Amino acid sequence: MDSRRPHRPPRDNVELVVRRIWLNVLDIPQLSIDEAFFDVGGSSFSAILVLDAVHREFGVRLPFEALFNDATVEDMARAIRDGYNGTPKSLMDIRPGSRLPVLVCVHPLSGNLAWYRDLIDAVPKSVPCVGLQALGLDSRCQPHRDIPAMAAHYLDELTSKYDPSEIVIAGYSFGGLVAFEMACQMEQRAAPLRGMTILDTSVPEQYHHPEPPTANLRVLVRIVLGLKLDVDELAALPADTLRATLLRAAEQAGTLPAGFGPDRLQRMIDVVYSNCEATARYVLPTYGRLGHLVTVASAEGRSHNTDAWRSHCSAGLEVYDIGTNHSDVISGKHAIEVADVLWRLWWEQ
Repeated sequence: MDSRRPHRPPRDNVELVVRRIWLNVLDIPQLSIDEAFFDVGGSSFSAILVLDAVHREFGVRLPFEALFNDATVEDMARAIRDGYNGTPKSLMDIRPGSRLPVLVCVHPLSGNLAWYRDLIDAVPKSVPCVGLQALGLDSRCQPHRDIPAMAAHYLDELTSKYDPSEIVIAGYSFGGLVAFEMACQMEQRAAPLRGMTILDTSVPEQYHHPEPPTANLRVLVRIVLGLKLDVDELAALPADTLRATLLRAAEQAGTLPAGFGPDRLQRMIDVVYSNCEATARYVLPTYGRLGHLVTVASAEGRSHNTDAWRSHCSAGLEVYDIGTNHSDVISGKHAIEVADVLWRLWWEQ
């Protein structure tokens, strides 16, 4: 807590309980009710734990965006008093801004927006940012199993709030396929988006698909959770044992927060598997405008992948090399490089 600002204590029981939840999840000793969640150590993963705890305590299911936009204990308590329990949605407000177009981040295989934290921080604060997360992460919804249907749903939510000319989509990894499909669908509607950038995504034709569950499990373990466990041994485990093993290993590795829970992990698994299967079935369309691809210079098969993307962009493809690997391309200092590419493409005028 900033010692220079006056401490504001809870004023009623709702603020008292919300403050206690934040203190427990974030493991901090003090908290004023007007301090913003991410300013006191919050992260996308800890946001999930806070929202789960709020649901258990109050029976109110707040959206993920309830902890963005510099949300405080005071703000969250107000939302709880209002009894928010709205229908699930994918579009999440992340940060307001005055300089359009809005940056739209499309979730990767995991379905959540945690990967974009560094990139959003690196984009100038004047740029408004929103995100699209997978519906299947909400226990009330089934995951999408088809990329065109997923893209159409996301566009319905997005265009109900923004004009297509105000939208720039960026998709990392699997999210690049969804972003590309969204841009193509809007082109077919004769209402093209302001722009679209693919962030180190491989074209589906390059994927090799052994029979599930081993292939999907390998993606979950190695790519999404970043673990070096024996996938063949994991595939032989009963479902409950598999979840417990993955939870324990991911919490120890720091790729999932403590207390993530088997139910939430199962929803993530369902989303990852659905996205893997959707990728295997996806036939990439042709985009009629100039394409923009951020790629990592060290990637195996980079030249072939770039040529494959170029063949699906009839007006050409501009390529931007980032000197790192796939996992780090929108993290740390590399997020600053990618943010600079996006800024020069869509806002620097």
